[in-house]
Amino acid sequence: MGGAELQKAVPGAAGLLVGSLLCVLLPDRVDGPVLAAAGRQLRVVSTVSVGTDHIDFAAVRAFDGERAFDGERRLQVGHTPDVLTAACAELGVALVLATARRFKEAIAAAASGAWAAWSPTFLVGAQLQRKTLGFVGFGRIGQATAARLRAFEPARLVYWAPSPKPAAERAPLFAERAANLAALLAVADLVIVSCSLVAETRHLFNADTFAAMKKGSILINIARGAIVNHDHLFEALKNGNTVAAAGLDVTDPEPLPVDHPLQSLPNCLILPHISSATLETREA
Repeated sequence: MGGAELQKAVPGAAGLLVGSLLCVLLPDRVDGPVLAAAGRQLRVVSTVSVGTDHIDFAAVRAFDGERAFDGERRLQVGHTPDVLTAACAELGVALVLATARRFKEAIAAAASGAWAAWSPTFLVGAQLQRKTLGFVGFGRIGQATAARLRAFEPARLVYWAPSPKPAAERAPLFAERAANLAALLAVADLVIVSCSLVAETRHLFNADTFAAMKKGSILINIARGAIVNHDHLFEALKNGNTVAAAGLDVTDPEPLPVDHPLQSLPNCLILPHISSATLETREA
């Protein structure tokens, strides 16, 4: 919708539902100008997503401060924790399998006629059994993805997060917490990103990060596109020194332009942010 158009649409609203086809669309940003345009009667901003990086909380606090009534906070902010956990975890598993087993190249081969006589080296990928799976961020979605991937008999589950996740370190996950991101990258055959987008994680994956990853490793991003520097990812995938493949359900920007260099790579599978796109999640 865009900032100016959004500001014209919200005056007089009592609530903004971000992500609804009937109101504010993701990734429209709810910031100070939008709140001011809505007016002092605005009571709630709720988003049809777990992430809230598109809501300016400093602006929300300032908005409350300007119209405080007997010290009561009048503007409430809601989101959807756990409603889409299962859907996102299933999509994470799908991206892991599709990327490790080279689905993008295989589909192209079947469609183009490149599929010829059987060969033992044709489109050989990687299996998950006895691999080390690394998780950057290990909240609800990260743990749900790990629980599903346990069925593939990986050697280890390793995670990196600002604080320990004691429950995840016990049965049935048996996940280990890495000392830091570098320690995780050094051992992980697959790196699955499911952390929040905050100032500290913006472009967390960049040229230095990719250089530190294990040779032949795979990157999966089901979190937010801006956590990955896409120009640096392109260079890493093209030279193949460390990162062998990537699977992205999120990009920066969204939609990712069709002429972006990543779109041309056979070892980069890009989906149009469909992690929560199930009937069950939409109904919930």
